[in-house]
Amino acid sequence: MRRIEKVIQYFVLFFCMMILLLVLNVVFIGVVEVQTSDEQSYPKAEKMAEYLQWDENGKCAMAKEGTDIVDLYQGFAMVIDNTGKIIWKYKLPEELEQTYTLQEVAVFAKWYLKDYPVDIHVVPNGILVLGRPKDTIWKYNISHSLGTMEALLKYIPYLLLIDILLLIVIPFIILRHQNRQKEKERTTWIAGVSHDIRTPLSLVLGYADEIGRESFDQEAVQKAQVIEEQAIRIRSLITNLNTENKLAYGMGNWEKERILLPALIREISCDWLNRNIGEQYELNVDISQKLEQFYVTGNRELLRRMLDNLINNAIVHNPEGCKIMISLQEKKVGWQTKCELTVSDNGQGASKEQLRKLQAPLKLERLSEHGLGLRLVKRIAKMQHWRVRFCNHAEGGFCCRIEM
Repeated sequence: MRRIEKVIQYFVLFFCMMILLLVLNVVFIGVVEVQTSDEQSYPKAEKMAEYLQWDENGKCAMAKEGTDIVDLYQGFAMVIDNTGKIIWKYKLPEELEQTYTLQEVAVFAKWYLKDYPVDIHVVPNGILVLGRPKDTIWKYNISHSLGTMEALLKYIPYLLLIDILLLIVIPFIILRHQNRQKEKERTTWIAGVSHDIRTPLSLVLGYADEIGRESFDQEAVQKAQVIEEQAIRIRSLITNLNTENKLAYGMGNWEKERILLPALIREISCDWLNRNIGEQYELNVDISQKLEQFYVTGNRELLRRMLDNLINNAIVHNPEGCKIMISLQEKKVGWQTKCELTVSDNGQGASKEQLRKLQAPLKLERLSEHGLGLRLVKRIAKMQHWRVRFCNHAEGGFCCRIEM
C-alpha cells in the first residue's frame, strides 16, 4: 500500500507540474507577443479609413496624422476603385503598381498581396488597402462550420479529462502490475527459505532434546536447553516473517471458520505451559462466564499466531520472569457492548518511544525491540477488523487490548 500511495503522489505531483508548465508556457508566449509584436498597436484599415478625405470630384487624400502612422510602421496604403484602378496611393511599392481584377482582390483580402501582408476596408468609392513590409505579419485563414466549433467546445474538456486520466491510470496500472510481480516473487522466496530451514531446524531441536534427556552432564543439559529455546525462537521468527509477508501483500489462502474463542485461548495456554517456559513465568486465564460461548469468524492459524506472539513477547522481554494474564471480558462502548481480549504482564513494560511506534499506522511503523511479532498482531487484527491498543499498566507491565 505504501508503494501505491507513493505512485499516486508521484502522478499527482506530475499532473500539477504539467498544469504549472502549461500556465508558464502561456505566460511566456504572452510576454513574447507583447515584446516582439507591434500588431496590436498598428491600426486596422477600418480605423485608418477615418483619415481619408474626399473632395467633390471623388478624389481622396489622407490626413497627415494618418500618413504619420503609416510611416511609423514603414507601411503603405492605397485606394482601389470599383474598376480595380488605383485612385490614391502612399509609398506604394513599384511592384504593386497595377490594375487589380476582382479575383486578385479576393485573394489578397484573405492572404497576401505579393507577399505583403495587407488589411482592407470598404470605403465609399472602393476599398482601402493598408499594407506592411514583407515578413512582418503571419496570416492564416481558418474557417469551420459553426456546428463543428460548438461540438469541439463542448467535448474538448471531456477529451482533456480523459487524456489526463489515461496519463495517470495507465502508468499506475503498469507500475502496480510490476509491484505485484515483485511482491509475488518476494513471497515465494521467503516461503522457499522458510521451507528449506525447517528440516535442519527440526534436526537441531531433535538433537537438543535428545541431549537434554540422555546426558548426565548438567552443563551439557543446560546448553541443550539454550539451543532448543533459540531454535524455537528462530522457528517462530521465520513463521512470523512468512505470515507477515503474505498478509502485507495479500498472498496466501486464509480460510475462515467459526471458532470458539474461549476454547482456543485455553488450548494455547495449555500448550505454553507444557513447553516448560520456566518457573519464573506464571500464565493465567480469566474469561467472563457470559463469553464462554463467544464465537469469532477467522483463520485458526492466524488467531493462534496472534496469541502466541503476545505471550512470547511477554516472555522474551521479561527474562527475569513475570505474570501473564489472558482476559476475555465484555466492555461497554457507548450504547454498544463489545468483547475485549487483553494480554498483559507485570514486567518492565515499554518505553514511550516504543509505544508511539506501536500505535503508529502499519505503513509508517518502525518497530525495533517490539518488532515483527507485534506488527503481525496488528496485521491479523486489522484483517479481522478489530481495534488494537498497546499501553503500560499504571502499576507497571505491558498490555495489549484487542476490541472485537
